[in-house]
Amino acid sequence: MINILAGYYDALFMVIEKSHLGIIWPTVRRLSAVLICIPLAMLRVQFHVIAIGQFAAVLIVMLLAVTDLKRRMGNLPLGLQGANWKTARASLAPSGMFAMIFTQGFLIYQAPVILLQWILGPEIVVLFSISRTILATARQLLAFITNAIAPEITFSFAVQDMKKLLNIFITRKRLCIPGFQLRTSAHFYFH
Repeated sequence: MINILAGYYDALFMVIEKSHLGIIWPTVRRLSAVLICIPLAMLRVQFHVIAIGQFAAVLIVMLLAVTDLKRRMGNLPLGLQGANWKTARASLAPSGMFAMIFTQGFLIYQAPVILLQWILGPEIVVLFSISRTILATARQLLAFITNAIAPEITFSFAVQDMKKLLNIFITRKRLCIPGFQLRTSAHFYFH
């Protein structure tokens, strides 16, 4: 639940043109959960103690992210001013997208953990969660780099600064970001 709430604030980093920070803070949240999990698992504490430790770590990192966002946003509001239940229901009612997002999150993150806990025990759940987080780090680092470069490409293209755009592509090519090359190269050639 904290990650859902934190996701709202992570998305607000785009408002202040700092979308890369909206990728960094969730990565730090996931890493903090792993870093607290490892010593607790090594101490062989009960499973609920590990869960409470992870909850506390994720909550602390979320509060740090919100503090960072508030500092960067200045006078812009962080809350849901102007939002109401009528508008929310009208937006959510005709769409099953949010139910699919919730279901996907449950099937990808929670169902495997519940099955592993039920079949193999808490030690395997801890090992699985740590392994999944470590392996996902590479993808998250690529997303961070891509999100840091993407606004520069958009802005350079919008002002027709082709020299700067070419420099961005040359620099990006040196970084060898897989997946990003195809999208940006195609965009560059077609425009």
